[in-house]
Amino acid sequence: MTLPPTFYKSHAYPPPEKVTGPVNIVDIYLDYACPFSAKLFINWYENLYPKLTTEYENQVQFVFRNYIQPWHPTSNLLHEAALAVAQLQPDWFLEASYQLMKNITQFYDSETFGLTRHQIYDKIYDVCIGPNNSQITKEDFIEKLYIKKTDKPSNSGNAVTNDVKVFTRIGRQNGVHVTPTILINGYKDGSIESSTPIADIDVKLRALF
Repeated sequence: MTLPPTFYKSHAYPPPEKVTGPVNIVDIYLDYACPFSAKLFINWYENLYPKLTTEYENQVQFVFRNYIQPWHPTSNLLHEAALAVAQLQPDWFLEASYQLMKNITQFYDSETFGLTRHQIYDKIYDVCIGPNNSQITKEDFIEKLYIKKTDKPSNSGNAVTNDVKVFTRIGRQNGVHVTPTILINGYKDGSIESSTPIADIDVKLRALF
């Protein structure tokens, strides 16, 4: 399933305006609370993403696919936070994802068990967002995630709930279970794991163009 246009500016790199011809799509299904996702994304963001607009000449595009693993209790909140950033400042979404992955251990079960939902949102901002991006205020960030009081019990979610549903539906449709899962031009590549050397990924991607 193609990336909904709403997310082109945030989740696709290089962004569509830099892609002038046919492009090979690498979908990356990741979970912010999954240590294997963090290992892969940190490595790729530092060592592969820079090549996309230079050595790969925009012929390969990476698409970040939010995929919540429900056995990680904080996963949903971390993904909501990232999608809030995508709404507030789309071009900073990938950097926000990088910051979340680098600080993943601060959101493990042992570190968040005694915190409320809103305390976890606060922690995400204080650790990952605020120190790295002064343009996104805590007030604007929390507003995207706030659950408003209603006269009757409500389960309608917040400003990013529909975005969570979109990515969940896409992942289920494509039969994704574990994270990370990599699709190249729509086909799962089970040979790519979090520990796969960058050199091996580089060879595989260069063969596409």
